[in-house]
Amino acid sequence: MTNETQHLAGQISRFVYRNEETGYSVAHCALAGGGNAVLVGVFPQLAPGETIRAAGRWETDPRHGRQFRVDSYEPTRPDDAAAIARYLGSGLIKGIGPALAEAIVKHFGLKTFDVLDRQPKRLREVPGIGKQKAAAVVEAWGKVRDGREIGLLLQKAGASRQLAPRLLLELGPEALTIMKSDPFQLAGRVRGIGFLTADRIAGQLGFAPDDPARLRGGLVHAVEEMVADGNTAVSVADAVAGAVRLLGVAPEWIDPQVEGLIAAGRLTRETQNGDPVLSPPALAAAEKRLARRLRDIERGASRFRRIKEREAAAWVEKRLRLELSPEQREAVLAAFRRPLTVITGGPGTGKTTIVRAICEIGEALDHTVALAAPTGRAAKRLGESSGRIAKTVHRLLEINPRLNRFERHGNNPLEADLVVCDEASMLDVQLAAALTDAVGRGAHLVLVGDVDQLPSVGPGNVLGDLIDCPWVETRRLTRIYRQALGSRIVTNAHRIRDGLLPELAGGKDSDFFFIEEDDPEKLRELVVDLAARRLPQTYGFDPFLDIMVLAPMHRGEAGVARLNEALRDRLNPSGPALTIGERLYRLGDKVMQMANDYDNEIYNGDLGRVSRLDVEGRQLVVEFDGRPVTLATAALDDLTPAYAVSVHKSQGSEYPCVVAPLHTQHYLLLARNLLYTAVTRGKRLVVLCGSRRALERAVRNDEAQRRRTLLGQWLEKAGETPKRGATS
Repeated sequence: MTNETQHLAGQISRFVYRNEETGYSVAHCALAGGGNAVLVGVFPQLAPGETIRAAGRWETDPRHGRQFRVDSYEPTRPDDAAAIARYLGSGLIKGIGPALAEAIVKHFGLKTFDVLDRQPKRLREVPGIGKQKAAAVVEAWGKVRDGREIGLLLQKAGASRQLAPRLLLELGPEALTIMKSDPFQLAGRVRGIGFLTADRIAGQLGFAPDDPARLRGGLVHAVEEMVADGNTAVSVADAVAGAVRLLGVAPEWIDPQVEGLIAAGRLTRETQNGDPVLSPPALAAAEKRLARRLRDIERGASRFRRIKEREAAAWVEKRLRLELSPEQREAVLAAFRRPLTVITGGPGTGKTTIVRAICEIGEALDHTVALAAPTGRAAKRLGESSGRIAKTVHRLLEINPRLNRFERHGNNPLEADLVVCDEASMLDVQLAAALTDAVGRGAHLVLVGDVDQLPSVGPGNVLGDLIDCPWVETRRLTRIYRQALGSRIVTNAHRIRDGLLPELAGGKDSDFFFIEEDDPEKLRELVVDLAARRLPQTYGFDPFLDIMVLAPMHRGEAGVARLNEALRDRLNPSGPALTIGERLYRLGDKVMQMANDYDNEIYNGDLGRVSRLDVEGRQLVVEFDGRPVTLATAALDDLTPAYAVSVHKSQGSEYPCVVAPLHTQHYLLLARNLLYTAVTRGKRLVVLCGSRRALERAVRNDEAQRRRTLLGQWLEKAGETPKRGATS
């Protein structure tokens, strides 16, 4: 096998295998210079009879022998009657079988393609083709023709042809028109196509650097990039500056595009402290809706009758066989005094106990209680700790994956009288808005979380903004339980939160260690040795099930990407593998789902192991919590190796053992809330390793990037709105 790109030309004679979903195919090709070849690769919308020029490389498969792996190709239409008939009758074009294909080619001969493209009404000249059949054939032909052109444009722009079916599916019959008239719209509407790919497509189509469509697309992308950092609003000045850097043009070219984008509804403009800011319309609407719904919940007439608080507290303490501290007791009772309550506290402060007590009292009052958390892992933990059914927020709201909407909302609210959402720091603005929409009239909502952790991966700072709002009932837990005081993990987490260095001198039985290593390459080797050998040997941890390596960022010698490579080479060095683009999946790999997949019921942050590979079918089977899920090529975009993950991705999870490298290569991301989040993920053992300077920087740096959000000002405005009767 050689890695040098080689070329061949020939005519597709037949397909041995084709995956309609992914486009992965195995085809026989009659070479132009004589002989035959087996082609493997992703080539959707090719059919027998077509001539192609392909670039790729020869390789030898242990089972199937010599074959040509296609990286890119350029098809040409068949130019003889027999090949045209074979192409049309191959099944690629819905509604045309071999017999009808023969009849069409017999009637129009070599002019068949010209008729289909320019005179489709003439199809009715063919015996057996009526008005409805002709219309169906023309529609199917249009999809194939547009798909081929879209695929070619994608390929020339350096993107995968495999995106063509997705683009047609998401944009419909107008896909090619949209692509040609304003390719920058693709970046916001088609998953897998970002602005840079759209810009390359535009270059292929001849768009000038100062074309208004390019300038508008660049400005929208600049806003979306800052939203990806967690902001819900971006100053106009920052957005314009971002677009200038991205596009390499003068600011005066960008400024005029702001009004046009606002008029077209692609951006909204508000004012914050006198500064004009821009937001994606969906985010702006979600923040306003969230503020209104929180006000409505807080002012609503409660379904709960007034309880005898002293008796209720004594009863639940007896039932749970524990004694609540005064602040815990107040937090529990607050959930029944007001329809809206926020409870926040660090590890060891008893949030789990409070949730159990709230559930017990609520159920004793004959009210229904619903428990939820933003992620599958957090919901599973909540269910285990409460002894009740807990769901992800998406499942609680009955997500409809086909329509991409929730079935529970204002017109079809949840039937629960009391909704408790744990890990509320992970709620982004849109999910929080959907949750509050579904809370029924008079029902209570309790949000529980640790505001000192990292905020949500998605945009917004919901929990922090609510705690800052004076009219939202907030209970902050500060006292650490006696049993938690024996844990260095807990006490050091609180020290870090308070801006103090963790206590590093620990004995043999300690659950918290720091190992110093300044050299980044040696640090990576140290992390790998800890996770793969030393900690499993010393403590009996399973390196796949019990240990998680958490890194501040993806890049760098001790970043997520290099750590994953090194840990896989150590823990899973050989065996069958499947390569998709630049990603390699090996049998037995530890992997993480990076986006919600409602069809397969796997969610952002779910961990699994690769249990089976289908190299020919370009798909694999992953075991998620003992449940096998088959994932084809398109779904693998959202599956990543997970021997090491970012601290952000660990939110809502707990692991028996956490290993966290800290180095000055991660300087920009070394912040107190990031270190605090990493430490609080560990249940039995936390090992920090790296440079002392990096550790000190993380503890000292409380100036973590402040998210710019508008929820605070909408909450303030909502609080000023006069009540209208009981529910406003």
